[in-house]
Amino acid sequence: MSKEMVEKVVNTGKGVDALEELISSIPDIPTAELVTGFRMANTYSKRIEKFVNAVKEELVNNADLTGRFFEEGVEVDEKGHRYLRGVDNDELKAEQRVYVKFNEEKAKELLEKKGLLDLGSEENLTCSNLNQLYDLLVSLENQVDLSALATVKAMKDLFTVERTVTEARVEALVALGKIDTEEVKDLMDVTIQYAVKEVKRKK
Repeated sequence: MSKEMVEKVVNTGKGVDALEELISSIPDIPTAELVTGFRMANTYSKRIEKFVNAVKEELVNNADLTGRFFEEGVEVDEKGHRYLRGVDNDELKAEQRVYVKFNEEKAKELLEKKGLLDLGSEENLTCSNLNQLYDLLVSLENQVDLSALATVKAMKDLFTVERTVTEARVEALVALGKIDTEEVKDLMDVTIQYAVKEVKRKK
């Protein structure tokens, strides 16, 4: 039973090999056969892909970092890659990939707490309605009394000022000694994912 799946994959592989041998003959195959052959092969390829993905998810589920690669006794190297052996002394590797992303919200909270928001952020000015702004500018040309102040206020109300905290600004504050490097670590969201790869045998 332990090798039943392997035997089925081997038999499938023989069929794939037979198809591969037909590639050079494709120009001579009748159109009707090509149409049906393509449709069937395309269906098979999707089903094989579905099988491969199901096996991958059983080996390593990146959503919650579970699977066969995380069972007790699995070999892990110094880079965090994990290894599993097959029945034919073959081997798969779950290659660890670490993704680090700057968390702007966390950075903003830290800078506000330290009173450094102005230094650690950039000011962005946005207008909610450019057409209305243009109309107000045109009307302002003909206003010479106090009504002009109301127009200017209406124009001002169309603008929104937002501050965007950037990683570059935070790094500059670290260089200036205003933020500790340990605090910066808390501003980074770290995600670990694994990619399943075949370990090539050394010749």
